[in-house]
Amino acid sequence: MDFKKGIIFFLIFHFSTFVFAGGKLDKAFEALSIYDYFKAKELFSKALKSDPCAANFGLGQIYFNDKNPFTNIDSARIYVLKSQNAWEFTKEKDRVKLQEYSIDSISIHEFLESIAFNALESAIENNNIDDFEYFIENYSYSELYSSGIGYRNELVYQEALEINSSAAFKEFMDLYPNSVQFNEAKLNYQLRLFEESTSFSRVSDIEQFIKNYPSSPYLPQAQDKLYELYTSDGKIDTYINFINKYPSNPNVKASWEKIYKISTEILTPEALADFLMEYPHYPDRESVKDELRNLLKILIPAKMNDKWGFIDTSGTWIIRPVYDSCEPFSEGMSLVSEDNKLGFINSRGKLAILPEYEDAESFTNGFAIVYNGEKYGAINRFGDHIVKMEYDDIGVFVDDYAYASKNNRYGYIDENGFVIIPFIYDQAFNMENKKALVKQYEKFGIIDWKNEWIVPFEYEWIEPHFKDSLIKVKKGGKFGLINSKLDTILAIDNNSIGRIDQDLILVIKEGKVGYINQKGDWKIPLIYESDPFILDWGEFDKGLARIRIKGKMGLIDTAGARIVPAIFDEIGYYDGMLYPVKKNGKWGYADENIKLAISYRYEQAYPFEGDLARVRKNNKWGMIDRSGKVIIPLEYNKIILSEGVYITENDTAYGMIDYFGTTILDPVFDQIRYQDLGFFELQTGGKFAYLDINRRKVFWKEIGFLFPD
Repeated sequence: MDFKKGIIFFLIFHFSTFVFAGGKLDKAFEALSIYDYFKAKELFSKALKSDPCAANFGLGQIYFNDKNPFTNIDSARIYVLKSQNAWEFTKEKDRVKLQEYSIDSISIHEFLESIAFNALESAIENNNIDDFEYFIENYSYSELYSSGIGYRNELVYQEALEINSSAAFKEFMDLYPNSVQFNEAKLNYQLRLFEESTSFSRVSDIEQFIKNYPSSPYLPQAQDKLYELYTSDGKIDTYINFINKYPSNPNVKASWEKIYKISTEILTPEALADFLMEYPHYPDRESVKDELRNLLKILIPAKMNDKWGFIDTSGTWIIRPVYDSCEPFSEGMSLVSEDNKLGFINSRGKLAILPEYEDAESFTNGFAIVYNGEKYGAINRFGDHIVKMEYDDIGVFVDDYAYASKNNRYGYIDENGFVIIPFIYDQAFNMENKKALVKQYEKFGIIDWKNEWIVPFEYEWIEPHFKDSLIKVKKGGKFGLINSKLDTILAIDNNSIGRIDQDLILVIKEGKVGYINQKGDWKIPLIYESDPFILDWGEFDKGLARIRIKGKMGLIDTAGARIVPAIFDEIGYYDGMLYPVKKNGKWGYADENIKLAISYRYEQAYPFEGDLARVRKNNKWGMIDRSGKVIIPLEYNKIILSEGVYITENDTAYGMIDYFGTTILDPVFDQIRYQDLGFFELQTGGKFAYLDINRRKVFWKEIGFLFPD
């Protein structure tokens, strides 16, 4: 039995047990007890003037009961309120009489609460704002009044949530400042105000928001968004303008850091010095000066008594030789070994990372890959394990990502060591521009950093060019070209394709060679002959390409015009004056008019490098000038160009010659090797020394190193 039925049953049962007298009220309540609502209504109505409290109470019962045609909750409320009002003016002796009908202030109050409950229940069932507003307007007397307000507020707030605009939340806050939803509405108002004010991602909109709402909890987000939008092009001038225009923005420091990073992308002393001069207001100049001082120290690995340390360019020991081995400094750190373990020292010679690894690589892009004998990980310059020691293999970090493997499966990690692509691939390669070539189920495809495929796994091989959209693919033993949108640029029906980073790309099909541009348009048709080594010599270089016709070789330009007719067995690259040519098994040199400048006499000939060219005769190498005069006798097994000089090798020793054919070092050394630090290492008798080629001076030599006679 619901509450409404219960109260009606109570009222009727209560009054039906009263022994009525013969008055109008008695007859009215008696009629009510036997459900004669018409007679009861008539009698109560006639008694309104004489007995207003009881008559109104009785009429309220009739209108409250939903089992008769007079049912009307509003009428019930009105009559019972009149009954309550009449009670207030009823004399005490008459109140005693009314109590015989069980009418008193308590029963009237309870009846009014029952009516209010019923009205609220109806409003809840209808669930619309107007019903709750009506309840609030007409039932302010009720203990349920606050509940009605609560229901109304919740319903209005739900509508505001559905609209989800700052205006809707603001209107709610203005209308209902005391609601329990007010604080939540305020939070939503502030959020939507921020989102609406900045939704078009315009700098001017965000500036206005910051100006108009300086106390907004979303001010930091607005300042960050302003920084992000304003500096989206990533240019130094933009960051400078940001600093000058928004000096109070918290991202000013980040702007300076960006300027520093861009300006010193290649970390050299010159770059740091230029930065200090260009940006005198950089807030952390002392740290840049410290870094500059360290970079100005050229430290070179050197050995003494079988221990390694570092010397400077004067041969002075800067870091004493106490290590079993050491590598050149990279990013301010040197990989060293002690007792068969690897660690790192800084440029001051201090152990920055203790020797505890079985294997390690030098620092690159702020990370060093390390191996503990079981697993690989990555550390920063402070020795923190950015990538945990849990991988079977880790690649080089490129664009903040590196491939890694676990249990013979490959995935990708970021610079913080988080797995961004699960270990599901058979093979993986370096990620560039947030794209990577991977292999799965014996097929290759390309994925992005979100592990969404760009090129599906259906190719036997893929050669992407991540700086462009062109992609070389192999399928069914044939090659073709597609782009990142999977459009076919060149049909997959070719025998081979050259490098795809060229303006004109070499294509081989059915024994013929031609060239297409990056759009796949044929610029030079398939008219030239192929051979097994065409990919080694057939691509364009400095605007010219070598071609074969009827077994003979010539040169064409990018328009396909034949610059040199196909009359030679072979032809080398043109240096603007002479180019090597071969006929009848011998090499010579022709000029720009295809006139033989140096006769066919050599077994092999290289293009000129400066005024000299390397040539071979009787299986020995030497050098000639442009007139064909022998400058370096043809008596060496090898002549190798290395950093502007030539290293000569014969059966017993190495020597060195400059571009002009002048001997720098006689061929008496066991080995001559160029070092990345700009010096040559000379070895003889198991000892070594360093030669500064610019000064033509040996500036350091190991104890026991003796110049050969």
